[in-house]
Amino acid sequence: MIHANYNPGRAIAVRLRQARMRRGWTLNDLAARTGGKVSTMALSKYENTIISPSPEVLAALSQALELPPEFFSKELSKHNYIALFKFGPAFLHRNGPEQRYAAEEYYARHAELDDLLGAPEAKSLWKGGRGLNVYAKTEECVEEARQAMGFGRGPIASMVGLLEDQGVLVFLYEGPEKFEGSAGTCGPRLVMALNQSLASGKTRLRAAKELAYMVWEEGLREFPLKDWPSLCGKLARSLLMPDGHFREMLGARRRHVAQEEVRALADYFGVEGEAVIARAVDLDCIAETTAMRMRLAWVKSRKESGEVDAPFSEKPRQFELLLRRARLEKLLPEEKVLELAEGFVPDLAKQEVLK
Repeated sequence: MIHANYNPGRAIAVRLRQARMRRGWTLNDLAARTGGKVSTMALSKYENTIISPSPEVLAALSQALELPPEFFSKELSKHNYIALFKFGPAFLHRNGPEQRYAAEEYYARHAELDDLLGAPEAKSLWKGGRGLNVYAKTEECVEEARQAMGFGRGPIASMVGLLEDQGVLVFLYEGPEKFEGSAGTCGPRLVMALNQSLASGKTRLRAAKELAYMVWEEGLREFPLKDWPSLCGKLARSLLMPDGHFREMLGARRRHVAQEEVRALADYFGVEGEAVIARAVDLDCIAETTAMRMRLAWVKSRKESGEVDAPFSEKPRQFELLLRRARLEKLLPEEKVLELAEGFVPDLAKQEVLK
């Protein structure tokens, strides 16, 4: 069954975009290769389905891309969906269409590979119900989620791994610092785009916030939209820094927490120091006035020392593992493996087959 999100009228736009991106060309590159027959502005409108190319333009594009003319008339795969992010317009505006297109291409290839290998349907993400009261029941809600999703009570070693285990397709991109990531859907799958250009702690916290949005979406609807970011932030901190482990390391209510302790907690839970301070406030381990002084001291100390957070190093593994399985067990022709890997697992062709 083809999902309602699938739009066959996008066939030319999607195929044009895929062919260009698989060659690593920009719109300017492709326009130049048509010898001036097609402008950059026109190409952008074709790819965004604002206007449709004429047969003469399609012929010029086919020649520039070294593809047969019938390439653009083929029906789209059932896996070509539109990626709809929670903050779709912001994602598109801040990162440009290239990132969204790359996300759609990644999701399409993952779904195609699942079909070719007969992989089981993706796990459905557990959903929290109503009754979410962030002031009284945050810890209770997160404890219920941890049990339901089966990832224990300890720190989360890999947020990307956890998301994949819960059936969420994760796409990593490099973008401006102002935009950290967003959750959404692509056809029938839950998806998440994360900015891997940022520090590890910041990206992990963003992933946890987006997971909180997906899990407790129904409960969040009981609150004004303006409160959602702070609610998801508190849930995310609880996910990353479990109550029991955090209190055991920090102790009872304090009037002050040394920067060395903040740093140790940040390293242990894989978050930034500011998140540790906020979590201490969440659990009433320190007062808000104490937290304000600690934040100022933390920022000042890092600025003076020139300390830089470690870059985000977590990677999605399921797509690559499926490709390696297909190659190792010869489930797909080598050409198809390399076609699916192109641009997303660039070193696959260089590595030896696992024995």
